[in-house]
Formats: sequence, C-alpha cells, structure tokens
Amino acid sequence: MQNLILGLNNSERDSLITLKHWLEDNAEKIQKVLPMDKHPMELVQALSKAMSNMCKVSLLAEGSLAFGSPTAESYLPEGYNGPCAVEDINGNLIATLPNRLEAEKVARYCITPDGGYGSTVVKVATASQVNYNSFESWLMR
Repeated sequence: MQNLILGLNNSERDSLITLKHWLEDNAEKIQKVLPMDKHPMELVQALSKAMSNMCKVSLLAEGSLAFGSPTAESYLPEGYNGPCAVEDINGNLIATLPNRLEAEKVARYCITPDGGYGSTVVKVATASQVNYNSFESWLMR
C-alpha cells in the first residue's frame, strides 16, 4: 500500500485524502449498505454505489446557447459546505475557495462570455488548497 501511495502525484494524493475524509464522515451510512460478509470486489462495488447515491452531480448553471452551451456542475456530496475546487472541463484548476457558496459563484461566472472558461465543475478540496477567500478576491486577482 505504501508503494502505491508513493507512486501517486500530488493531485492523486489529495483525492485519496479527500476520499479518506469522505469515508470517515459517512462511515455510519456506508456501514448500512456495505455487505461486510462479501468478497472484496463486491465491497468495492457496493461502496461505489453508496458513494454515487450520496454524491449526485447537479447542474448549477447553463449557458445561453441552445446546444453545446457551457455548464457549471457540482460534484459535491449533499450538505457539504467545506473547501471546494473549481476546475475547467479539462481538469485545470481555476480556483479553490473555502466553501460551496463562493465556489459556485466562481463556477457560474466562468461559463459566461466574460468568464471565458467554458464548462466548469465544483469538487471537494482540502483547506490547505484554498487560494482565494471569496468570489470577489478571485475576480480581482
């Protein structure tokens, strides 16, 4: 396991840490749906299903064009209000903000012609990744 972790890049390590925190925060819900007497692969499948049920993609905003409009989507778990990363559709970081509200403001602005980023996604981040305190501080960068 240690060799696997050492082979990860910073982004992959951050994602693994985020997953660890998510698992810890949702341990009670997960235990209710995981068949603990099953083969490890069945546990992985059940965990994947549980995570999908708890973390739905939601559309925050859509551009004004009828077809092919940029979208702002949230990949945050229901009720989550911690640090959030806003990325473009290629996974490039646009900003990391301290909470959902500020991150969603950035994501919505980015899909406008003035924003110029095209489609965006909002994802869970860690507090150490926060590089802007608000939409306004990001806009004035």
